[in-house]
Amino acid sequence: MGTRVYHSEDDFLKRQDPSENGVSAAFAAINPHYSEQNLNNRGCWNCRDCSNCVECRNCVNCHGCKLCIACNDSKNCRDCRHCEHCYNCINCNSSNNCNNCIDCSAAVNCYDCNNCNHSIDCVTCLGCDNCSNCSHCNYCNECSDCNYTNKGYHRKSISLQRALMHDSDKVEPTTLEELQRAGFDSFTHLADVTGETETLLINWSRQYPRRFALLIAGIAAQGQTASAPSDG
Repeated sequence: MGTRVYHSEDDFLKRQDPSENGVSAAFAAINPHYSEQNLNNRGCWNCRDCSNCVECRNCVNCHGCKLCIACNDSKNCRDCRHCEHCYNCINCNSSNNCNNCIDCSAAVNCYDCNNCNHSIDCVTCLGCDNCSNCSHCNYCNECSDCNYTNKGYHRKSISLQRALMHDSDKVEPTTLEELQRAGFDSFTHLADVTGETETLLINWSRQYPRRFALLIAGIAAQGQTASAPSDG
């Protein structure tokens, strides 16, 4: 699509052809190849090296963006503002390094987020609100520093607020048998011991069966060590 140099963005917004791209004189001076750098986007202002962008402002290396402002290395964003390195974002605001986010606001370094708000360094979160340094959270509310180690233990002494329990009959029978062999009557028992929510533990058993097996084995071993008589 064609690209013209405009005196100001206000002049660009008054253009007759809405599909025409525009750049400022300052942008053109810094990017002398602005025409070649705007071949695939439409109606964009001061963008370069974008692909399939529509009505973006000050985007760089974007792909599939729509109505974005000040995006940088974004992909498939829509109605985003000041995003950077986002992917498949929708209605994000001031996000940074998000992946598959929806309705995020002021998020940073999130991954697989959904309806998050003011999250920081979250991973595979869902329905979180005001989280900070979380990992593998699900329907959390105002969590802080909930980063699980590779053994599944909570890094801080505080526990997550209990979420709604999953019924036991929704869990694979083999998982319940494995749990009972490790010395736990149910996911309720395991949640009480670990300080995690039953929802989280059940989701782990389904999504990360190997990690979950190591988790319960490690907790069982820890319990046996604690109950063993000391020498002397």
